[in-house]
Amino acid sequence: MSKESKPLHPDDLPGVATWVHSVARSPSVITNEFRVVRKSGELRWYLSRVQSRLDSNGDAVSVSGAFSDITVRKIAEGEADAQRQTLAHITRVATVGELSGAIAHEINQPLTAILANAQAARRMLGSQPPPLDDIGAALDDIIAEDNRADDIIRRVRGMLKKGERKSAPIKLNDLVRATLRLLRSELIQRRVSVQLELAGDLPAALGDEVQVQQVLTNLLINAMDAVTSPGVRERSISIATAAPRPGWVETVVSDRGPGVAPEQQAKLFEPFHTTKDHGLGLGLAICKSIVNAHGGVLGIANNPDGGVRASFTLPAG
Repeated sequence: MSKESKPLHPDDLPGVATWVHSVARSPSVITNEFRVVRKSGELRWYLSRVQSRLDSNGDAVSVSGAFSDITVRKIAEGEADAQRQTLAHITRVATVGELSGAIAHEINQPLTAILANAQAARRMLGSQPPPLDDIGAALDDIIAEDNRADDIIRRVRGMLKKGERKSAPIKLNDLVRATLRLLRSELIQRRVSVQLELAGDLPAALGDEVQVQQVLTNLLINAMDAVTSPGVRERSISIATAAPRPGWVETVVSDRGPGVAPEQQAKLFEPFHTTKDHGLGLGLAICKSIVNAHGGVLGIANNPDGGVRASFTLPAG
């Protein structure tokens, strides 16, 4: 590093301290990325690769390694991530627009129930004596319906909001149920049934809940489109969650549609490729980029007995 370098970036000090501790106790090559700020105020990224030679007691007797300036690479990665975030936001907005009628219906239902319960409670207050238990039940229903409407609005706002990816533990089973509530009217309108096979004691996934819900929503919409296509008899979708191996969690969406034609399989994740009459042709491409950015894997294949099996695995939190 240049003699002009100032101390390490404060946010990177804990990571560098952990790295130094690891280097002193391991004969393996240990890598680390960190930032420094030059006297001019310029921020630079460095990659370090260091290895220690240990004595018979396990103590480091010498250290060798190299430092590389990776600022250009980190800038390029940042620009690519910003573009990915923008495209992900565009597809979320397009999805909300596509589902606007169903979402409006979902919000209208709890509002109608709130009004009906409030009117009933008002009438019961005129009774002598007023039936307090019934009034309390009506108020409980109002609270429950308000929470239901709030959950729908919060999730729609999350999909419309543009922001940086945030990693936090995600309860996938809860996310599946919340996404189904968001799509409930769409499922009813299309007469599509859903079977759930959610694993108990499922570890939390690590990722951005809004983006993971975007992936799940896209896969569910694709499955609904498949089972409502001409010639399909069984309008059925299944959603399963599992922990296929330690440190990973998986979500699987299966449908009973016509499946993917062989000539289409290689193009599924290509941007702007679509077999639909509507849409941007970005859905699966963005889903794949989101899952990859989370360190996971997205896969789509035909089921042996018909239909498509779409799955994504994510690191456990």
